[in-house]
Amino acid sequence: MIKIGAFRVRRIVIPRALVNGSPTYQIGPNTMVRVGDSAPYVLQRRPLTSGRWETVYRCAQPLIGTDINGPLTGFLCPAPPGASTQRNRVILFDPQGQPRTYSLPVRLPTSRQWLQVVGYVFGGKEGSLAWLAAEDYPVGQRDLGSGLIDLAAGKSKAAPAAITLDMRQTWNGFYQMPGGMPYLSPSDELFLVGSSAREGGYVPVYRWSRVIAKLTPLGEVPLYETLAVGDDSTLWALRPAFSPPESQQSVYFLREVPSGGRVQSWRIDGQVLGGGPGYVVYVPKSDPASLDIFFPLQHRTLQYRKLNDPGKMLRLAVLWQVDAKMQVVVSGEGAKAVEIQISR
Repeated sequence: MIKIGAFRVRRIVIPRALVNGSPTYQIGPNTMVRVGDSAPYVLQRRPLTSGRWETVYRCAQPLIGTDINGPLTGFLCPAPPGASTQRNRVILFDPQGQPRTYSLPVRLPTSRQWLQVVGYVFGGKEGSLAWLAAEDYPVGQRDLGSGLIDLAAGKSKAAPAAITLDMRQTWNGFYQMPGGMPYLSPSDELFLVGSSAREGGYVPVYRWSRVIAKLTPLGEVPLYETLAVGDDSTLWALRPAFSPPESQQSVYFLREVPSGGRVQSWRIDGQVLGGGPGYVVYVPKSDPASLDIFFPLQHRTLQYRKLNDPGKMLRLAVLWQVDAKMQVVVSGEGAKAVEIQISR
């Protein structure tokens, strides 16, 4: 493990099952899960370091993957047709891979080809889940229901209007709230970044207060491609290095402060995969078989060389958000599939 300021970067060899196209997923930093494709539909888990699978849930209907962001994420076991909505069960895994189940009080369609369940867990794993169930057709959408689950008490209620997810408010495939685009900080606080008709236009930034159930305005920032929001309310974003953008291979990595102050920027020459508060991950233009992780405030860059496609992805590396505190990059080193975990 390498420690850079408050960050920890760890490289581990992972099972090929994670990248070979099989229905296997990673939940949290050290847990794999898989779902059965025939009745009874079984949900299983195992640690990355173990070869033993453990059954955690059985469902009479095919399990459906959810797109829930935050410290808990997982699957939906739909109620049988005609059964009470209380039999819709969401199975969420915490960062240690422990499952929890909650009722999702929404009437689901019989055909679930276009069903999506999305949401944000904020305030930590004992906080709240703002959720939305919808049908997303190739042309048009239909909301099925939305709400808020108190994760500590297991109780459902209507979500406050300011943070109610809406299928009709989407941007780049993400679901918006009335105040703007939601982001989770590393401590699972909920922030909203407003929208603008033009890139670079100033937009408001808000923090959600669970105590008073209101959005607190923090100030404004120029709107670019926001990657993350820090616990200190700073925004980390990307701005094209050319106008109009001539290539995705040159951008500026920005640190913006909503309450005012100087915008800091660092030029990145390469293909950006993503990033978090205080770091950016990219394939450098100078070496397309390598990966750089740049920490601008620490003046450090970690470099990984001689990488390759780890599976059937037809690309050098893939990055995804495990939770608000961790991102992982999966790539190949020779015959091995490796995972680089970036956490704080």
